Amino acid sequence: MKRGTIVVICMLLVMCFSIFSNVALASEIRDRKEEVIIEPNIMLPRDKTIYIIYASKEEAKDTYYYREYSENDEGWWSGTLYLTNLEKISGGRWRATYKGKIYFSY
Repeated sequence: MKRGTIVVICMLLVMCFSIFSNVALASEIRDRKEEVIIEPNIMLPRDKTIYIIYASKEEAKDTYYYREYSENDEGWWSGTLYLTNLEKISGGRWRATYKGKIYFSY
């Protein structure tokens, strides 16, 4: 074979290898799935309703400060709840319903 023909064949082989390697790399990048974990830096407030039993109507206050620990969230949920209902139940006791929003803190 002539020297010029060998050079042309070698150049074609180099070009083919570079094209196919780029196609394979692009395919690998496209097929790769990355897992992205987004952790919020703020927790949205939650609605909370609680019921408290009082011996007399006078014991019930207009507001009730509520606080609970969440092992799942590893922090405290707390907030001021407001009296929404007060009803007499058996035994002369009163059941107060408090509702409101509680907020997360560490």
